[in-house]
Amino acid sequence: MSDRKEFRDLTEPAKAHEAIASLAIEPEPETVPLAEARGRILAERVDADLDVPGFDRASMDGYAVRASDTFGADEADPATLDLVGTVHAGSEPAVSVDDGEAVEISTGAVLPDGADAVVMVERTDEIGTEAVEIRTSVAPGDNVMPAGADIAAGQRALGPGTELTPREIGLLSALGRDEIEVRGKPTVGIVSTGDELVRPGESLNSDAGQIYDVNSYTIAAGVEGG
Repeated sequence: MSDRKEFRDLTEPAKAHEAIASLAIEPEPETVPLAEARGRILAERVDADLDVPGFDRASMDGYAVRASDTFGADEADPATLDLVGTVHAGSEPAVSVDDGEAVEISTGAVLPDGADAVVMVERTDEIGTEAVEIRTSVAPGDNVMPAGADIAAGQRALGPGTELTPREIGLLSALGRDEIEVRGKPTVGIVSTGDELVRPGESLNSDAGQIYDVNSYTIAAGVEGG
């Protein structure tokens, strides 16, 4: 006679779900370095505590000017402005722009006081070392990325439950975060049952109906990849 058991008294699905929900199996959040956060799930709300960028900056190489000084300028009738200095990316401007003046500026550099636009270098010609011809008109804000254009201070950047892809990690690095709180990784146990199962790599006796354990490895790979 077979010793197989049959289970006929089954718990109702609602009670089973309630029992499972009552288990404290969710792992505690953990803090990880930003370099190790890819693929993890954010466990905290992240608000920007600074503007990104934190200053008005040039979006191309050229000359920082007052837009009003270029109105009407074109190839046939360029505007000539006094060249009063240079601003490089990563440096604090030591000059300002007054009426009739221009400052040479690099991509990403801080827009100097007084300037409200940038003329791309391709539409200019330097005259010696003291002046520059502007061969196009620009409007206020042209070729300038204003402070807070990416995200403004106080704005919600990311919320709990967000998967951290390269995009989110880039945003967090722009906010100066070098570590972040993420959901803990769950501990998962996988058990395959059956007298016929053999671990891959071990000898297989097909005459006895043995097969290699497929489910353990397939499910484990799915858990790790998910």
